[in-house]
Amino acid sequence: MVRARTLALPLLSVFGLSNGCASPEPAAAGGEPMNMEVEGNQISLSVDESGLPVTDFVKLAQQLTGKMFTYSAEDLERGDPRIHFTGTMEVEKDKFYDVFQTLLYIKGFGCEVHNQGGMEVVEIVSLRDGGQTASRSPAAAGSEPMTMTVDGDQIALSVDDRGLPVTDFVKVAQQLTGKVFTYSAEDLERGDPRIRFIGTMKVEKDKFYDVFQTLLYIKGFGCEVRDQGGTEVVEIVALRGGGQAAPGSH
Repeated sequence: MVRARTLALPLLSVFGLSNGCASPEPAAAGGEPMNMEVEGNQISLSVDESGLPVTDFVKLAQQLTGKMFTYSAEDLERGDPRIHFTGTMEVEKDKFYDVFQTLLYIKGFGCEVHNQGGMEVVEIVSLRDGGQTASRSPAAAGSEPMTMTVDGDQIALSVDDRGLPVTDFVKVAQQLTGKVFTYSAEDLERGDPRIRFIGTMKVEKDKFYDVFQTLLYIKGFGCEVRDQGGTEVVEIVALRGGGQAAPGSH
């Protein structure tokens, strides 16, 4: 497991803001809070006075950078969970990630890069405490939080805003890897017991276990492998509660 913390510095000169002193127009009823134009490598982005939810800003970054992001919904909804700026942001596409980190830093968030088995996952982390959790729109009744397709050795997995319960994620891992997992339901249900990431995770089937361990590690869990009479059993343990498993152990 390679963990590198990357924190953006609040240097707003990395992008241009046109008409910086102009007052934003009032948001139209039912209108979209964001307007974006992409022309070649150039991005023009503006938001209305209602601001852009941080979760939507992360989704935008996923579309523009191709990176895979994961986060705690509770963290992203604390305080003022919206991105605000005046005027039009103009930035080159290959520099958008720098701007993204800067604006997250201003809102009190940073990016931690986790690399496991050649799969890079960017975790959005809270740099400071405080604020209240905002309410979320309920998901459609009866809808599944996860979509998965398997084409030969290639797996494509996505989850909606609700996230995937860790217990269900373990079941997916069992189906895809054939391993036997055991865990304490009480441990897996503490805190924010859901796996969240933006976009579609695409990974080869024989590397899924590495990605599985990375996402569990981000949520505070690890894997301890035990051999019982020639049968390998993987125990999911809570690292923040005193677990001993090292990230990436097999």
